[in-house]
Amino acid sequence: VDHVVMFTRDIEKVVSDFNDKLQLPPTRGPEPLFGRIMAFYRVGPAFIEVCAPSPNPTTPFERAMHKLITKRTTPAVPTFLWGFTFSTPNIEQAYTAFSPYVGKLKSSNQSKQRRIFTVRTEEMGIGPAVAVIEEKPSKGKL
Repeated sequence: VDHVVMFTRDIEKVVSDFNDKLQLPPTRGPEPLFGRIMAFYRVGPAFIEVCAPSPNPTTPFERAMHKLITKRTTPAVPTFLWGFTFSTPNIEQAYTAFSPYVGKLKSSNQSKQRRIFTVRTEEMGIGPAVAVIEEKPSKGKL
């Protein structure tokens, strides 16, 4: 697992809970990134990505993210597990294996050196969202 993605309507509460209950401060954020408010937590070699909607959505992506998160959360359950991102040494092979249930193979938001694609798990009739990302490049390689 490269990282786990959680969506929340109350990122300040998640940050506070992670700090207080897990003694785990964010390694980055919360801050506006990629059309949402994000915080990142390093947990060994993997990380947890916590996303909240932009408070003032203006772009189509921000509006879609806001709608998704507010639709899937409530004041009683303000946070949910969105999905998992797995890493692979051969992104083309993984992409072919999941075809025809894949989104576009594109550069990752966090690292333009890594490509990523989503798996349309709802069409497959399986649980949380899944993405597949290229392994991190070895030192000395791009």
